[in-house]
Amino acid sequence: MGFEQGELEDLEAKAERKPDRYLEHCDTSVVCVVLNGKDYVYECPCEGLLPYEQLIWNYREEILDYLTARHKQQLNVLKAFNSKLQQHAAALAEVKKVHVPE
Repeated sequence: MGFEQGELEDLEAKAERKPDRYLEHCDTSVVCVVLNGKDYVYECPCEGLLPYEQLIWNYREEILDYLTARHKQQLNVLKAFNSKLQQHAAALAEVKKVHVPE
């Protein structure tokens, strides 16, 4: 994926004016994540992702327990849905067995 016409030059000019706000990467793109509606660039000197990383790391056991419980809950919901779906499929198969004269 490339730059729009003039986009690279615009970014270079902005980086010259505010070097602490623009990171140069060897690639044509940067890797970022959006958390709470805000973009965070990996390896940014502002360390904007650090509080999230620390939160996740400090509470990793609790987060893992939560995700495991949530996964089990979702699995139970899917199993219940699958059971209903199979019941409907079986009922439909029974209906199709009935010959209705035209």
